[in-house]
Amino acid sequence: NDYKGFFKQQMAERKNFKYPPYFRLVKLTLRHKQLPKVSKAANLLAAELRKSLGERIIGPEFPLINRVFNYHQKCIIVKIERDKQFSARRKLMRDAIYRIHIRDEFKGIQIVPDVDPYN
Repeated sequence: NDYKGFFKQQMAERKNFKYPPYFRLVKLTLRHKQLPKVSKAANLLAAELRKSLGERIIGPEFPLINRVFNYHQKCIIVKIERDKQFSARRKLMRDAIYRIHIRDEFKGIQIVPDVDPYN
């Protein structure tokens, strides 16, 4: 029944582990009909993002339901600080996604961003 104590503890943990409300989460879902292509693209995208964003990248991982309508899926979570550099970091993500899309082998890959996802 210590609501205030629980709240303080949760907020400290969220700040420590880089979760909302101190950070924004961006979920990048990669989809393709061929599993090897989606896996390779997800690994390359995660590596590209790690070059500039470092430890803020989680994944790539398969979601709980990893195949929807014959499309295989992999997800990458990016943790971004809520500060003045958010738009610069967003541009870094867009550039990394662009570098994946311009490669001939990944032209059919769908990359769907979801800012502050619920699941």
